[in-house]
Order: sequence, then structure tokens, then C-alpha cells
Amino acid sequence: MKKLKHTCSLCLWAFSTFTAGAWADPQEIPCQRNRLMEQWLDKQTPRWNRQLAPINGFEAPGGIEICLAQSGSPRADYAANRIWLRHLDYEEDRRSLAHEYLHLAFKHSPRALDEAFIEATARQILEGDV
Repeated sequence: MKKLKHTCSLCLWAFSTFTAGAWADPQEIPCQRNRLMEQWLDKQTPRWNRQLAPINGFEAPGGIEICLAQSGSPRADYAANRIWLRHLDYEEDRRSLAHEYLHLAFKHSPRALDEAFIEATARQILEGDV
């Protein structure tokens, strides 16, 4: 039993050590801005915002920073109005950026949590067909 307790303690320590960095407050992580993707987003948002305006819950987010993520999946930081992307492929980055933009645009709506809605709408705005 003593060996089991020691093993469990070791597992808990390793888990907490590993996840501390992964779950750190995103506002504490320095943002290495991706200016190329910010410029691309700035060009897209006027058209996207016109397309999205009739959808209930949409609020055009402003002042979005695109940050280079060192690991993990693309994600939106609601509090800091940031989108974290890993550079994979220009086309994939654009799809991820549209997807995360929608999370920010609907952050005060239950739609922000509806991944099917977000993904379908991201495809539609990229195709210009909302």
C-alpha cells in the first residue's frame, strides 16, 4: 500500500508539473505577434462582419492580436482578445483563424460553444457564402 501511495504521489506531481505550463494564464504568456496573419484578418473582417451581422449573437470584435503558439491547438483568448495559432500551413492557418475569430465574435452568445456552428460558419465566410 505504501508503494502505491508513493506511485500515486509521483503521478500527481508529474501531472501537475506538465499541465502547469499548458494551463497557464494566457495573459501571462508573451505574445509574439503574427503580423502577416493580422494583416490578412484586417482585410477579411469588413466582408465577414457584413455577412455575420444578421446572425443573432454576433458582435464584431476589434483589436485582435494574432499570437504565435509554441504548442497546442489554435485557440481564442476571450479576455485578452487574442487568437493563438501555430504556423502549420498558410491555408490551414487561415481556416483556423476564421474559426477562432468566430469564437471571439460570438463570445457573449451560446453559439461560441457550438463547434458545429463555428466550423460550418468558418467554412462559409471563407467561401463568401453566409
